[in-house]
Amino acid sequence: MSYDLEFNRALAAGPTYAQKFLLWPRQWKSYRSATRLTWHKIRYTPSRLRLLPQTTGVYAFTICPGVGDTPDFSYLVYIGKAEDQTLRQRCGQYRYEPRKPKPRPLIVKMLRLWGRHLHLYFASVPTNVGAVEDALLAAFMPPFNTDLPGKLAAIGKVIYHT
Repeated sequence: MSYDLEFNRALAAGPTYAQKFLLWPRQWKSYRSATRLTWHKIRYTPSRLRLLPQTTGVYAFTICPGVGDTPDFSYLVYIGKAEDQTLRQRCGQYRYEPRKPKPRPLIVKMLRLWGRHLHLYFASVPTNVGAVEDALLAAFMPPFNTDLPGKLAAIGKVIYHT
């Protein structure tokens, strides 16, 4: 009974958010990519976007609480690619997602709920960017990606979007 009271007080004190995450070690083990990735990290803010390279590549949004001087505790929520444009151009477009005529609801949610806690990991990939992204999506199945590769698309819809 006291747990219920404490939980209700916590909810009343401020916003809380729940998000499902699928942790599937078999998928991690099956990751295959001919491209070696060197990841870099920035806090996702307009002023930091200029630090992104003018190259093609892959990127991942994570939620980093930044509590108690913890090491890099974060939650992977989205993986994308910059294939026909640079990482700087592609990642900069997310700032305008809420104002688009047809915004992607999960991306808007990501930006609205966790904006000040969002970090961006990125890695330059000169060729086969789409294949690298697909391999990462298959390994991690991030909750805000609605288009997962192959048979994983159906699993992702059942887990995250129903």
